[in-house]
Amino acid sequence: MNNKLAITAIVMFAVVMGIASMTPAMAVKNKVDLCHYSAEETIQVDTDGDGIGDTDQVIPENWQSINISQNGKAVSAHVNNHAQDNGDGTFTSDFVITDADETVQAQNQAACDALIAAFPPP
Repeated sequence: MNNKLAITAIVMFAVVMGIASMTPAMAVKNKVDLCHYSAEETIQVDTDGDGIGDTDQVIPENWQSINISQNGKAVSAHVNNHAQDNGDGTFTSDFVITDADETVQAQNQAACDALIAAFPPP
């Protein structure tokens, strides 16, 4: 019985260590910073502790810098589907901050910082 427990513990330890060694590599690859717009939304909040949302809370429109994967269609989905209505018939879409050119990246970051200052996240 002790042998089975010891073998099980060793196998479990090896699996955990294997997953732990892969996780940092998976997290770093193919990521970009994106300036992301979130429209105003109303959510239900539980204020009396019964686990049921009973009060509306408005989360104002806001901009924030997020880090997402370049794999798949995540970047294009953000850029094509999220945009702030400027009220004059124009829209400001999500945009990629990360750029190989450091000057362009600095300009993109400054533009995002200005949006965040004007419409801060909650």
